[in-house]
Amino acid sequence: DGMMERHFQAASQGNHQLTEPIRRLVKFKVANLLNPNHFMTLERSDIIFYRNVSIYFSGEAQKEVFLNLASHLNEGGFLVVGASETLHHDIGILSLAQHHDLFFFAKHFPSRAGASRLSRQPLAAPSKGTSAAKLPENYAAQTDPPPRGAFFEEGAKHGPSPASEADVAGQFQRALDAVRENRPQDATGLLERIVSSDRPPAKAQALKASLLVGDGHYQEARELGEKMIEMDPLCRDAYLILGTIARHRGDDAEAFKRFREALYIDASCWLAHFYSAEIMFARQESKRARIEYERVVGILEKRGPTELGQDSFPFSFSAKQYIDICRHKLSLLKEG
Repeated sequence: DGMMERHFQAASQGNHQLTEPIRRLVKFKVANLLNPNHFMTLERSDIIFYRNVSIYFSGEAQKEVFLNLASHLNEGGFLVVGASETLHHDIGILSLAQHHDLFFFAKHFPSRAGASRLSRQPLAAPSKGTSAAKLPENYAAQTDPPPRGAFFEEGAKHGPSPASEADVAGQFQRALDAVRENRPQDATGLLERIVSSDRPPAKAQALKASLLVGDGHYQEARELGEKMIEMDPLCRDAYLILGTIARHRGDDAEAFKRFREALYIDASCWLAHFYSAEIMFARQESKRARIEYERVVGILEKRGPTELGQDSFPFSFSAKQYIDICRHKLSLLKEG
């Protein structure tokens, strides 16, 4: 209310407009985004909002405009694009930064590529004092929690028959039930039929890939994840899969990059926050780890004790147990 009173005045039909002193500061100019010479007539900017515009350009035009805008920013300036556009513009021209759940580009901040070049040698975790939150009995602090699975089986020798669109949803639900009931052959057969269809749903591909990862078939899972991205560059689950594969292979730099890519697409993806927190925890980057663990707790507490919200992955723990894991890690970070 205070901001409204200071900066706005009432207009007709219940609307408001900026006060005259602020309106006098506004200038309207026309510029061709694809012509860098046009930017010479404009003042350099501290912040540029470029939201939901690039979606109408080709890939090459997107890069050209982005470069023009970046060159027009003052040192330390910010460029904000739409949520669906962020991933496409993370091409090394500007550094990707984050404030809460907002991702934006910064000029001459430490680059994300440099920040994500994490050591491949795992660091010792913080000393484990008395925990304020009890961990699940089958949780080990330095292991990589699910998505995992021991459910992979080779398909039938003669190959599965494609599924029609009419029964894909039912087949996926039966496959998911089979995974939960530890019936690997049934799950695999159903998923193979779904994935072999003309345009298989991403959640079926993700479930199959996660089962492959759990059984150590990393290359096959990676190929499936990359295929998912080819079909849809904004497929969050594909980046989760590739990040999980990187973690299993001990490449935390690649894993962190993939989990951040998942968050560019869906900032409320608790699993990407969780894995990012685990990487920061192992590196003893306490502040960043705390932020990520707290986000996981906040997201899962809104969903209830059993709702994880991501059926494409088989989980060993409930939402409550993941919350307990995060609180345990937060207690260790506080003691450290």
